Amino acid sequence: MPPSKKHKSNSRYLTLKHNTWYFHRAIPISLKEHYGRSNLSISLQTADFVFAQRKRDELTTYFNQEFKNLKNSVQEQPANEYEEIILDLIKCHQDEIRNKDGSFKLSDEVSLNLAWKAEELEEKQGYTKAKEFYDLATGQEAYISKLTDKWISEIDVSDKTGLDYTRQIEEMVAYTKVKIIKPYDKQIARYYLDYLIDRKLAKKTINSKISAIRTYWRWLVQRGYAETNPWIDLGLTIKKHSQNTKSQPKEPWTDEEVHELIANTTDSLMRDAICIGIYSGMRINEICELKVRDCLDNKFEILVSKTAAGIRSVPVHSELFEIVARRVHNKSEEEYLLEELKSLKPSSTTKRSDPLSKKFGRYHRKLFGDQRIPGQRQSPKDFHSLRRSFVTKAEMADQPPWIIAAVVGHERKGMTLGTYSAGPSFEQLRKCVEAVRI
Repeated sequence: MPPSKKHKSNSRYLTLKHNTWYFHRAIPISLKEHYGRSNLSISLQTADFVFAQRKRDELTTYFNQEFKNLKNSVQEQPANEYEEIILDLIKCHQDEIRNKDGSFKLSDEVSLNLAWKAEELEEKQGYTKAKEFYDLATGQEAYISKLTDKWISEIDVSDKTGLDYTRQIEEMVAYTKVKIIKPYDKQIARYYLDYLIDRKLAKKTINSKISAIRTYWRWLVQRGYAETNPWIDLGLTIKKHSQNTKSQPKEPWTDEEVHELIANTTDSLMRDAICIGIYSGMRINEICELKVRDCLDNKFEILVSKTAAGIRSVPVHSELFEIVARRVHNKSEEEYLLEELKSLKPSSTTKRSDPLSKKFGRYHRKLFGDQRIPGQRQSPKDFHSLRRSFVTKAEMADQPPWIIAAVVGHERKGMTLGTYSAGPSFEQLRKCVEAVRI
């Protein structure tokens, strides 16, 4: 923590170099452009400490007045000045070995300059702000938002989930206005929970937001940035449906419905996607992420999937030969099979398939009506129901369940198939795919 007012260092603004004392003082950030530099460094031309102190006091009085006069015409932002110092220090020392308490290993000169800066801030904004600055600058405290990238890189989540987690943390910091870790306690956590409740969000949404923050804080505790996790046991209780309340299970499409879905659309993207879905059993985003290079030699190479088991090869059904041939014609290998869908920015939290999924929802509701029962948010049938239909048809064609699982990218359970087996042959997979007929 910074020195108190009662114990200010007698060497404030003084630095000894080659047996000569220098007056060294940082220039306020709003005045750097005026001076053309970040710091004042003036030789006092003496090795005598007492004389240097006298000269220091004169220069301090002079520059205090000059800074004040200049600030009358320049809007100063002192908080940004200190934040810039902190961020520069974090960048410089983030890869260094730290002390046991997590603080940076700083030189005596840097530590002394930070103490002086803390004293300046204490005079302007009080002890609490000064201590916050000193703890941040020396690595004893941390900005919440500056650690999220490191956290996301260490946990096993998809890019979309990582971006969503980061957004939840940023939203919480923006509302509470508490940028650093240590002040957070149960009171602040409840304060943010009340804010989410007041926004009339769904209970599941609120719990999802709190869960992301709780997971982050668990990591902060494990890494030594925080001592406790104030988000533990915080959230809303969601009543489970009673046994008398009928939930609406997800269902496959019937053969008749699939024929109608294909026949009643003039949209080639929609028609081709439906056909690929029903004859491959692939997830919608797996289909939308396919590139030309992934559709060669009569097989789909799925390189982007929600699970490890989803990374697989799927034989192209004979009913899809024309669609694939048409869509790969005159395209480079890096172009998408379904090129009508827009490419996403790297920072996007949406999936490439999201527009098609929503469009399909509107299409089937227009064709068959709203099939939801009262009180249910989702329809029992959606694009994923094509995948359910594929599995159903394969089972009805007497295909072994472990082969079906390999085709659709489900984990193969058990020691024998899950551990020892290298998996079925491609010919077995092809036989399973071709057994599906609509």
